[in-house]
Amino acid sequence: MRFKYGMVHGRFQPFHLEHLRYFRLAWEQSENVLVGITNPDPSSIQENELNPHRHLQEENPFTFTERLMMIQETLREEGYPMERIFLVPLPIHHPNRWGYYIPPGTAMFVVIYSAWETQKAERFREAGLEVVVEDSLKKDNLSLPPDNILLFHGDSMDDGLHETIRKQTGVGFEEFDLFYTYLTMQEEFAELIARKAKKGAIFMVYGLSKVMPRFEGLDLLTPEKPMEDILALYQKIY
Repeated sequence: MRFKYGMVHGRFQPFHLEHLRYFRLAWEQSENVLVGITNPDPSSIQENELNPHRHLQEENPFTFTERLMMIQETLREEGYPMERIFLVPLPIHHPNRWGYYIPPGTAMFVVIYSAWETQKAERFREAGLEVVVEDSLKKDNLSLPPDNILLFHGDSMDDGLHETIRKQTGVGFEEFDLFYTYLTMQEEFAELIARKAKKGAIFMVYGLSKVMPRFEGLDLLTPEKPMEDILALYQKIY
């Protein structure tokens, strides 16, 4: 079945390869695709127990306009005809406003990774929208994140948070094999890893720049070019 309008949505903080795959899912089944940019401004953001970090300021570094331009540039570079693509705000936490942005008869495409996406799909159905679901976790025979991921709220640089993690998991900062940071505070976290992590620990850095930084006490393992989605890999050398 081919829909007149298909819609994908997300925070897109930033827009990455998995988002592009998500877009293609709707593109292949729709004459036109709307890209709904959620949390378009701070007043539309609400906390939700199923996605406890997404409302935080540090998790939303890009403005609506910056995300719109980022998505437009990416899709244009990928060769998509922009006259069939419409980028709109989508206040995801305010169903009473959806009718202002979603044309009648639009199919809402949802990829299930966690209980949060499942909840959104149900909300779309309750609003009378048609929903097309792809359950990526079930397809790959993976369990939901709450079963195998522990989330801790707090400052990643705070020793108190590290101690909380140690008490609840039995694993201290100096015992972790792998660390990851997302766009911000790369230098600060690199210094913390060089100071506290064990020798050989890996630091994955995500970013938009193709200029790979150097961090004291860490070896750059990917010197020639950035990896897909991950800017670079570093390893503590002493």
